[in-house]
Amino acid sequence: MSVRWFGGRGTAPGPVRTGTGCTGAGFPAGACALGRDVRTAWVCGDWSSSQAATVQGPHRTVAGLGRARCDVAVLEHWVRHGVPDSAVTALAGAYTVVEITDEATVVLTDPGWVQPVYTAATADGAPLWGSSAVALAALIGANVDDTWLHAHLHPAPSTAAGPATGRRSPGSPQYRPVPA
Repeated sequence: MSVRWFGGRGTAPGPVRTGTGCTGAGFPAGACALGRDVRTAWVCGDWSSSQAATVQGPHRTVAGLGRARCDVAVLEHWVRHGVPDSAVTALAGAYTVVEITDEATVVLTDPGWVQPVYTAATADGAPLWGSSAVALAALIGANVDDTWLHAHLHPAPSTAAGPATGRRSPGSPQYRPVPA
């Protein structure tokens, strides 16, 4: 059985560096590229074509990942015109939409947080994102932040994020905040 997850890597501030701690290459072993470069966004594990649809254009790649009725015509429209913020409610089901351009990678997930997206940072400050906190933590040689996870699963009576969660994600190493 393989772990099925998706993720990606942003650019570190300042000059581009190599050796990020992600299996020595900036991405997990066995990853398949969502776009032109596996270091930007990837899927790992066994994904059926109905749960991982990708459309690539000359300037934009759009992927729909998860359990959704994903109409390829919708993804093709988004490749031509950009992914709107309303993409999180445009399809039926639990899914994440990933938009990759030369300028940025945008990740939009369902508002019910059925398919959460976690964040972490590499040693050189590059942001990582993905659907598995455990996998992200492993990429940077850290453990899952159990304090964050407990606070998220058992929140205080207030609906506001407390100091226990702050701007962290469960894949954050050593309980420090992930850079914005």
